Amino acid sequence: MSYKNENKPKTRHYGLMTVVIFCCLLIYILGYLAVFVSKPSIGVETVEYGSIQVPHVYNGVVVRSETAYKSDREGIPLYNVSDKTRVKKNALVCTISDSYETQEIENQIEKIDRDRLRTIKAQTDASAYRTDLDQIDKNITGIVDSYAYTFLNGDVSSVYNLRAQVDSQIESRNAIWLTAGGQIDADELQARQEYEEQFSQGTSTYYSDQSGLVSYKNDGLEAIFTPDTMEDVTLDDVYNYVAINQNSQNMKVNKDDTIYKIVSSNTWYIVTYIQNSVLEPWEEGLLVSMYAESDAGEETTFIAEVYKMNVDPMYTRVVLRSDQKITEFLGMRNIEFSTKDTIYAGIKIPVSAIVEKTLLKVPKKYTLEREGVNGVLRRTSMGASFTSLDEVMSDDDYVYFLQDFENVKIGTVIVDPDTKEDYEITETYTCSGVYLANTSIAQFTITNVLGKNNEYAIVEANTTYGLKIYDSIVSDASAISESQSLS
Repeated sequence: MSYKNENKPKTRHYGLMTVVIFCCLLIYILGYLAVFVSKPSIGVETVEYGSIQVPHVYNGVVVRSETAYKSDREGIPLYNVSDKTRVKKNALVCTISDSYETQEIENQIEKIDRDRLRTIKAQTDASAYRTDLDQIDKNITGIVDSYAYTFLNGDVSSVYNLRAQVDSQIESRNAIWLTAGGQIDADELQARQEYEEQFSQGTSTYYSDQSGLVSYKNDGLEAIFTPDTMEDVTLDDVYNYVAINQNSQNMKVNKDDTIYKIVSSNTWYIVTYIQNSVLEPWEEGLLVSMYAESDAGEETTFIAEVYKMNVDPMYTRVVLRSDQKITEFLGMRNIEFSTKDTIYAGIKIPVSAIVEKTLLKVPKKYTLEREGVNGVLRRTSMGASFTSLDEVMSDDDYVYFLQDFENVKIGTVIVDPDTKEDYEITETYTCSGVYLANTSIAQFTITNVLGKNNEYAIVEANTTYGLKIYDSIVSDASAISESQSLS
């Protein structure tokens, strides 16, 4: 009798169990790695003293001495001067034609003049006028050359000026030839007069009734925001965005549309409201350096005088006056400007670490402590139940807690521990803060931000509540919530 293979089934059983255990361990390890990899990384850093430079940035309303001019007909405008050009009184600014048919009439008049000039030049001896004609040719060459450098740099804002000056020289030259050629043919004269009459009926011309700067940008508020009415500018006006309309050559306009405006004075104003808590040490008559983005999007520096100051309980209304760089802001109503940078020093933290919280504001007499934990007695159907809360700070009259949205929140009724008087929580307090990472659990703490830029903020140090030097904080507040584990 042989016992040679007696233990083989048992051996196979142990081998199968080993494989099963190995597979379970492998699945567990892979699952743990998957959870670990998918878990968001929570960055932590230690805070230290530092400093940043922060400009004082304000919003304002631009006020100018300006008059808007409206079209008396529907049609196609032709502007005779370029934007931001200074014109004299009675200068031709714009012509509006009813339609493109008027352009055809004008072309016919020009054709008559060209044909006559061609005939005169072929048949007339203009040697007596040669000196004048040569001078006009030199003038045209000089005008074009003077604008060439400007156009090469990409600035075409003066193209209308160039056109007007060249046209003026050409008209002078044509007048000389017409004088040399004698009287116009009767048939040509009659045809020209008929075309001119048709042209005048289909067009309107607009002349400046005052000297000043021409602008083709308007917002419909030219008669509302004036130096005489700027006392009426409100806080809402400062922050309400105003859309700017841009008039363009050959772009159809309707009757009563504003086609251009003239700014009659180089003096302009900015009306702003500044919170008293951040108001700079200004006084009327002080000259201040300002920085602002022009209507062309370029950083521009100018000097402004603190013209008027009116102090209210929360804001100070400031009117700034300047006679510099008006052309840079001619097409603007809203303006964001800044003054010199201010250096803030304190505990330096990344802006991404700051989070805003709404705290419950609870009168002190309705709070109590049990076993070293602060909280309130919450009114229930069975009487009153103690609920612990996370205290953020307190003052002489109130304790400020994080909201517990499951148990204690706005509208919750709590009980005075001594008098048993009910009190409904209705008040809140909004504050900014960071998540402390000094332990394995994230804890919210309040901060007093002194100043900040796009990357960093400076918060007050050595406060009763808040950050201390060398505290650890969560770098990105959006990656965590209070009481979340940091491990």
